[in-house]
Amino acid sequence: MTDRFDAIVIGGGVIGCAVTYYLSKLGQRVLLLEREDHAQGSAGATDGVVSFHTKQPGRQLELALESIRLFDGLSAELGEDIGFHGGCGGMQPVEDAVQWELLDAVVKEQRKSGVDVRMIGIDEARAIEPQLAPDLYGALYAPSGSKVEPIRLTMAFLHAAKRLGA
Repeated sequence: MTDRFDAIVIGGGVIGCAVTYYLSKLGQRVLLLEREDHAQGSAGATDGVVSFHTKQPGRQLELALESIRLFDGLSAELGEDIGFHGGCGGMQPVEDAVQWELLDAVVKEQRKSGVDVRMIGIDEARAIEPQLAPDLYGALYAPSGSKVEPIRLTMAFLHAAKRLGA
């Protein structure tokens, strides 16, 4: 049976479905194996954050920025709405001055890459997100952070891969 496929992908979460799609797009014959339902595991439990504000400067940040750029046209490429919402912002709450100093050092390095990320006090953070606890110290804030609906994304990759013969 394996001689009928160029690749066998195990796991029908977002990564497995994406790998299946991109291999199929390259003309590979792909079999995707999933033990349960697609997007049942972590793909169905994630919050769908598409941002860079938690990434370390350097290669990790560069990859995150490239990933965000890819999401802009992904619904059109896959032929399905993936629930991508660009520019809705991203925040990482800060509990105390020690955490603030640690994150502030990361932010200073990230800003060297030209990204819009900054440290904001709790009053400004709560003006953006009123559900934040008032006793927090502040937040790391990235106004250009985005979101995607992870189950829609997973299923869109799966459907597009099937259309390509997977």
